[in-house]
Amino acid sequence: MYSGCNADHMQVIDLSGEWHLRDNQSQFELRAIVPGCVQTDLLREGYLPDPWFRDNEKDWHWVCERDWVYTRTFEVTAEFLLQPVVKLRCEGLDTLCTVVINDQTVLQANNMFHPWECDLKPVVKPGENRIQLIFHSLVPYMRRKDAERRLPAWSVYHDDFYGKSYVRKMACSFGWDWGLMAPAAGPWLPISILGGCAYLEHLRVAQRHESQLVELTVNPIVSGTAARIYYRLEYEGATVAETTVSVNEPGRLTVDNPKLWWPNCSGGQPLYALTAVLLAEDGTRLHSLTISIGLRTIELQRQPDAFGESFRFVVNGKPLFMKGSNWIPCDIWPVVSARTHIMICLPVHGGCQHEHGTRLGWGNL
Repeated sequence: MYSGCNADHMQVIDLSGEWHLRDNQSQFELRAIVPGCVQTDLLREGYLPDPWFRDNEKDWHWVCERDWVYTRTFEVTAEFLLQPVVKLRCEGLDTLCTVVINDQTVLQANNMFHPWECDLKPVVKPGENRIQLIFHSLVPYMRRKDAERRLPAWSVYHDDFYGKSYVRKMACSFGWDWGLMAPAAGPWLPISILGGCAYLEHLRVAQRHESQLVELTVNPIVSGTAARIYYRLEYEGATVAETTVSVNEPGRLTVDNPKLWWPNCSGGQPLYALTAVLLAEDGTRLHSLTISIGLRTIELQRQPDAFGESFRFVVNGKPLFMKGSNWIPCDIWPVVSARTHIMICLPVHGGCQHEHGTRLGWGNL
């Protein structure tokens, strides 16, 4: 009998690519590309003027006053649906979004910054299925919340945006001293359907440093049912530490004579590969996940000094001068990647979502 479990990987139905897009007033119908957003699709199809030319920015405001609906179909097999786990995973929905599959609401999203998942087994059928992403206008919600209580705000360039602090969305999309007022809407990161027995969503790793020793504590986030997890830590292909524990226990690994990670211009950036393997009761590999980690300590040192109080960062016990810059997005819509100049520290503008795929910190340091 078909068990529905494929060893060491999840089956994935990728929903990226071409979708159909329309507005709630049935005025616009066009081809959409996912990942993406309404504005880039409208701009590509010639419905919007160049936003960077003169005062064309004002001719974009109507877009954020409407609801927008993304639609497409997808196929699943009866075998795919036999798997214990069948989930929809949306890496990023910007921002107020209702997800409907086969005319049934399966998800309500209200935060741009984290992924959303839901169980699809009750609503998906073998053969053709239909999915809709309904992105609701932020304007009525912000007006209502602002009428209830106005929050302190800055960089507000339009009356419709006074309630922006109530929305979990990058603040710069409502306008900044360096950017346009063009709050995007759409699935700005990939969407997929996952099927399998169990899978590792994420590994949370805590480090405890002693003299010539680092202890790692790994707490996994697991979807589905598994019995044990095997952990292996490698450096340059050689196994440094390994252990197998119950899926409900944290993994603990010890690194002797660790190679420490240092910021730019202060030393090397050696990375260890941490692999986690989900195991069934009989030892079958269900899923694996590998991440890279650097071993280091960092603290913000605040001590009384001649000027009042210090504010300096100490990495691996060494105080560092944090030479750097403040990064703002390359465009008003997130892009795939960006190059940076040589910096030790690159604070990210606090009102932005940085380009996906770049390794930048979050928030102003």
